[in-house]
Amino acid sequence: MTGLVLKRIPVADILVGRRIRPVDRRALGPLKADIEVHGLRNPIEVGQEEGGRWRLVAGLHRLTAVQELGHEEIDVLVCEDDANARRERELMENLCRIELSALERCQFLHQLKCLFQERTHARHGGDRRSDHATNVPRLADWYRSVALRASCSARTVQRQALIGHDLDELAADRLRGTPFEDSQRELESLSRLEPRKQQRVALLLTAEDEAARAASVADALAKVDGETEAPEAKTPTSRMWNLWNRASADERRAFVAELDEDELADAVAARGYRLERI
Repeated sequence: MTGLVLKRIPVADILVGRRIRPVDRRALGPLKADIEVHGLRNPIEVGQEEGGRWRLVAGLHRLTAVQELGHEEIDVLVCEDDANARRERELMENLCRIELSALERCQFLHQLKCLFQERTHARHGGDRRSDHATNVPRLADWYRSVALRASCSARTVQRQALIGHDLDELAADRLRGTPFEDSQRELESLSRLEPRKQQRVALLLTAEDEAARAASVADALAKVDGETEAPEAKTPTSRMWNLWNRASADERRAFVAELDEDELADAVAARGYRLERI
């Protein structure tokens, strides 16, 4: 990575773009109060686009605080690295924050590892045989380097990066904002499943119906495996009833609206279900 050059530029000239983490409004109040008293003590990092505009690399909360305080200019450190190196800086800055959830740490470490491997591969001109011969020691050094900056062990970095690699994106998104997002143990258990099963387990972990909600990955997996292994009745209508059992209340009402309601209500009652009238 190249060095950083200190500059002072207009706040309005900085493009933010898509960030890996949104602004945490709870952190802005104390930060704004500190900037009002002491000024911006740590400049943000930016890179320059081809058209001359500046793009934020690291420091979204500091930039947002300065914007909301009405400052027209801000001190920046200009990063002259390429896009991948800038991405690494952003990830590493966020990785060193203590408020990261376990899910975020795993995903960030996986992304950092991918960027490191891309850079290593490029240095050898795409020679994968050369890469393979030295990849293990390089990764071991990388794990140790990141561990020092993230204040954890190299083994923890390796383990969390693997979880981030194996987690299905849809399943992970489903767990955001839930207690499971901050449980590395549960995330690791989930990551060991194949992607479709991860998605099904995540649905059970976050079910709106408390009675249907699973308490853990193991609990959800037992339910999923039970559904998979249960033999279906060999009747002409068994598939229809299976779909009915899985449908939501809204889906059932929409289905009923297309049929003779009285006739269907009798059939549903005969199976031990109650049909809500529209």
